[in-house]
Amino acid sequence: SVMQERFDLRPVKEQGATAQYSSNVSSLGEADLNDCQFEFTDGKFSGIAATTPGKADSDRLLQWLKSRFGPGESMDPLGWQWFKGETHIWFDMSKSGGEGWLYWYSLEFQPMKGRQ
Repeated sequence: SVMQERFDLRPVKEQGATAQYSSNVSSLGEADLNDCQFEFTDGKFSGIAATTPGKADSDRLLQWLKSRFGPGESMDPLGWQWFKGETHIWFDMSKSGGEGWLYWYSLEFQPMKGRQ
């Protein structure tokens, strides 16, 4: 597929209808990423899970998210989430090293049991 070729997708894990693939994506906005995995549910792109290597990149990614989606809902001092249509974005930072975890997925393909 086009996505598989462009992002060098390689299977990592399959669980039920959801499959995860590693990718060659190494940045988002100005932030460097340690890892970026693509998720597919029933063969359809349903989201990404990515990590940043430290506080500087986490801060850059957070600013990129806020510039595109607004301030978000603060879950705690180091966690934010955004709901935009059928999309949920969730970003957390580590208190110690500042590493970040980004989850960006379709509510249509990966429904939540309600806002958390």
